[in-house]
Amino acid sequence: MWDIPIQLNYYKPTNRALQVFGSLGLSSYLMSKENYTYYPYAANPSTRFSSEVRNENREWFKVVNVSIGVQHPISQSLTLQVEPFVKVPLAEMGAGNVAISSIGLFLNLRYQLKK
Repeated sequence: MWDIPIQLNYYKPTNRALQVFGSLGLSSYLMSKENYTYYPYAANPSTRFSSEVRNENREWFKVVNVSIGVQHPISQSLTLQVEPFVKVPLAEMGAGNVAISSIGLFLNLRYQLKK
């Protein structure tokens, strides 16, 4: 699965070494391979059905991305960022109509080109 995000970032102006920023955006998921296993509610609990879907689902702008982070300069051109995030689906996705959500933590090392 490919996650293609489009984000807007806001950096709160400050004179302190630790700077707070926020990010809001949308992601599109391009599914290259999906595997599903179904266990129907039946008399035989070992009954199952499996299916595989390849390159059929393109889920454009169906996930909201939200994060708040902090950054600290390491040098004049390097900045370390720590950014917890959450991704929340706006609709069910994929062949299995699944609501795919996630949480995580970005650790970024930003390099700024000299002006």
